[in-house]
Order: sequence, then structure tokens, then C-alpha cells
Amino acid sequence: MASAAAWNGRMHVVGGYGNLRVDRNYHHVYDAAKNAWSEAAPLPRGASHIGVAAANGMLYAIGGFVEQNRLPHDDAFVFDINKGEWRAIAPLPRARAAACVIALNGKIHVIAGAGGRDIRKSIDWHEVYDPAADKWEMRAPLPDARDHASAEDRKSTRLNSSHTDISRMPSSA
Repeated sequence: MASAAAWNGRMHVVGGYGNLRVDRNYHHVYDAAKNAWSEAAPLPRGASHIGVAAANGMLYAIGGFVEQNRLPHDDAFVFDINKGEWRAIAPLPRARAAACVIALNGKIHVIAGAGGRDIRKSIDWHEVYDPAADKWEMRAPLPDARDHASAEDRKSTRLNSSHTDISRMPSSA
């Protein structure tokens, strides 16, 4: 599964499966004004089910699965959209994949997802990355564990999963 985030009229699609279902470090960019795709600098680590969000000219790629969806990892990266370069940021406190990732009030929220190696399970974790400090902090967990959730930043942020609409996040979070 590839993931996408938009910034300045362009959609960045990262990671996912490729030939023979190998976790890939793909990074493709769709320019809506030109109706055209281009390749951008590849992710530093190939993975699927990566959480992505864009904020302030940066694209964040958080966690994901390696080893054909068997192992979640804790790597986190940021892509400077203007420079076209990736760099590593502080790793997640706990490895996960298939998480909901959204930029909110200058920070990157990573909510829920899937964790575990031998027995994968949905999780309720909520961790927040502060780009200015390059640090993570724990926040109140989601009321119910789930994975493959998504988020969209609008006037009020609403999380959705493929199964259920879930709670509204307060704008002060």
C-alpha cells in the first residue's frame, strides 16, 4: 500500500509494493496543473503502509511495514519539497505501520496503526512529533484501537477509517 499527501498543488505518493510485492522506496509526484507525473528523490528506506503528512513545505514519512508486511519499523524521514532531499528525523518511540498521520498546529500527529511482529494487532497509540525539537511525545490514546485509519485537515479535522467514522479531534490538540 502506497500513501499520499498533498502540498502546493502537487500530490506526493510514497512507498508501497512494486514488482514481486517487494517493499519499494517509490516517490512519485502528481502535478494537478500539468496533469503529469514525475519521479522525486526516493525514500531512504523502502516500505509499505507508511504514514505521510505535509506541512510547511515538508513531507513527513513515518513508520511502515518491511519484510512483506511482517515487520513494522520505527524509521521516520522528512522530505524538503523545495530542496528535493530526504533526511532522517527522530525515530518513532514504538514501531508501527498503517497509522493515521496528520499535521496539526505545527506538529505531526501519528495515531493508531498496526504493531507487533509475530502477532500483528491494531493499536490505539497517539504520539506527536515536534519538528522544531526533533522529539516525540506521548498523547492520549485513541478510544478504540484500529489500523488503516486516515485523516484530513479541514476547518474541523475528522478521522475516518475504512470501517467507521471516529471522533473529531479538538483544534487545540
